[in-house]
Amino acid sequence: MKTTSLSKGTSRLEERRRAQQGRTAHGDERRQELIQTAYRLIAEKGVGGLRTRDVAALVGINTATLHYYFPTKEHLLQAVAQQLGYAFTTSPAPGTSAGDGANTPSEQMEAYFASLAYQLRTTPERFVVMNELFFAASRDERLAGALEVDTHWQAYLNSILEEGVKQGSFRSDLNVEQTALTIIAFCKGLPLLQSQPDSLDKIITSFKNWFFSMTATAIEKRTSSRHKRE
Repeated sequence: MKTTSLSKGTSRLEERRRAQQGRTAHGDERRQELIQTAYRLIAEKGVGGLRTRDVAALVGINTATLHYYFPTKEHLLQAVAQQLGYAFTTSPAPGTSAGDGANTPSEQMEAYFASLAYQLRTTPERFVVMNELFFAASRDERLAGALEVDTHWQAYLNSILEEGVKQGSFRSDLNVEQTALTIIAFCKGLPLLQSQPDSLDKIITSFKNWFFSMTATAIEKRTSSRHKRE
């Protein structure tokens, strides 16, 4: 009898656990749907034109339900910014791989610049949304603190550059933070050139060449100079 009661109790616990997992999965899907909808609206109307009631209506829920996932508009924007940052660093161009420990720092930066050109061609709205978030953060200190758009981006680049200096791939006196900020500033300006698609690849290649020239070690510079003379 006790065994039967224990078995029934275990079964009920298992059912509740599965039900909870189902609710969690559904909640994650709904949360992702809200983020993607907000992302699309920002691309179309800008941050200033984003209304949480519009996001809720497009997803097919009421605003009270939306606020269960994102209590404020700032929380929703923060989620969009985090997802955007993840997309920027995990969207390799064909033939390359996203930067990770399996690649050298130089290879990771090569892949980073290739990814920029690829994303500008395939998902140009990412850069539109990125700049919208940057501009919104620059006008609102509270929003700037919540979004931290530059913070995560700079940390990603810093980690690659610091490892490059440590391994000897980049020169030992490289100002890592300033270099990362320069790369970010360059990326922010790329959307302004989308009206000249034929020039984008050349511009990114020129900047990439400048980067590797600027970060080269003394030995690499002497080798490059010797090859040019030959």
